[in-house]
Amino acid sequence: MSGILALPEGCIAAVISSTTPRDACRLACVSTSFRSAADSDVVWDRFLPSDYLSAISDSDSSPKSSLLSKKELYLRACHNPLLINEGNLSFLLDKLSGKKCYMISAKALKIVWVDTPEYWEWISLPDARFPAVALLIDVCWFEIVGKINTSFMSPMTTYVAYLVFKSTHNSYGFHNNRVEATVGLVGSDGQTRTVYFHPNWQGIVPGDNHGLFPKTREDGWLETELGEFFYGASDEEGELSMTISEIHSGVWKRGLVVQGIEIRPKNGEFVSKFTEFLRDWYQALGEYRQLQLVKAPSTSQAMGINFREFLGDADQFYKQIRQEFFEMHCCSFHKKRYQVPLKNVSLPEGCLATVISFTTPCDAYRLACVSTSFGSAVNSDVVWYRFLPFDYLSVIFNSDSSPTSSLLSNKELYLRVCHNPLFINEEKMVYVVIDPVLFVLWENIFDKQPF
Repeated sequence: MSGILALPEGCIAAVISSTTPRDACRLACVSTSFRSAADSDVVWDRFLPSDYLSAISDSDSSPKSSLLSKKELYLRACHNPLLINEGNLSFLLDKLSGKKCYMISAKALKIVWVDTPEYWEWISLPDARFPAVALLIDVCWFEIVGKINTSFMSPMTTYVAYLVFKSTHNSYGFHNNRVEATVGLVGSDGQTRTVYFHPNWQGIVPGDNHGLFPKTREDGWLETELGEFFYGASDEEGELSMTISEIHSGVWKRGLVVQGIEIRPKNGEFVSKFTEFLRDWYQALGEYRQLQLVKAPSTSQAMGINFREFLGDADQFYKQIRQEFFEMHCCSFHKKRYQVPLKNVSLPEGCLATVISFTTPCDAYRLACVSTSFGSAVNSDVVWYRFLPFDYLSVIFNSDSSPTSSLLSNKELYLRVCHNPLFINEEKMVYVVIDPVLFVLWENIFDKQPF
């Protein structure tokens, strides 16, 4: 066994834990050693939110965490919503990203006239997450407000809010009435849009669904998108408010069953929609073209088929983009100025070296092939000093097998430490820098000389 597969399982697990849950599942298919590392608690503990254990400890429906692995806990959290906050909030994880999702129960929402039996009624449904949902009997003033503290959310995430509901057979008042939805932090103006609770509003084509019309969820309920909110970091904490109202028409409304308001990451929604779109496109290809795509001899040829299907001929596509760019009125340069060869554009070598030092060793090797000036900049000590570990000089100083660093350039030092492991700690440990790309090149060149 050679290469990355020879690394200790703990090392592989530490690398995989820096990816995503989806990547971890893919890497588990590489080999048995990768599968063992990808399934370890080290990996899935990183994917679980830091406050997950405290959240499930407050839930009556929580699994016995001590009896489950971290991966089993993660999958449970993706498929089995947990009721927290005294049953007023439902907690779930987005399967692809591991980000937190919540649904605010109808009991925790502020619904105007909800405590008046003539207007609203509390009922129980077997397919609902919560013990009680709100049934609209008859109201003229329809208004629902939900709030959740942003500290519950995953940072650096765009969330989308949805009203989760059902319509009864005698539903009335929402067919021809727009409903106003506002999403934003308490104290701000927020984002306001018009939404619908019935799929066949006059003058609007139901197929043109951009989140305005309700759609059916996997659990059989309906949901209408209310708006988006981006939660950046902990210093932006506050209360997210979601308001739904129809108070101006004077029309009486009935027959709506409200389960709650759900907020979940936007990325998972995009992947879901994109996957659905690709599936519909593939099924519409027909048997012959499906076979042509599946039997493509390489990934690049399969992607070429997709490119031609969606964008047309590649050469013509690039020519059109180039022409459109040159015809832009905001462009103050002439076309000839953009056709000046790169060799005529001169930048100081130190400037090029500084820019290249912010890339990777692999990118540096590629950039060295651009021109002689790039090659000179790439070989400079400025670049390779950034690629060397900060503690490398102190390590080689204490190593008996260290090269004479004062006689070598930083690039030569980098290659030495990649190719020649150093014995440290009285030869009880080996110090080596692993560059995956360089390793692949060396393995191909030297064939049977393992790294």
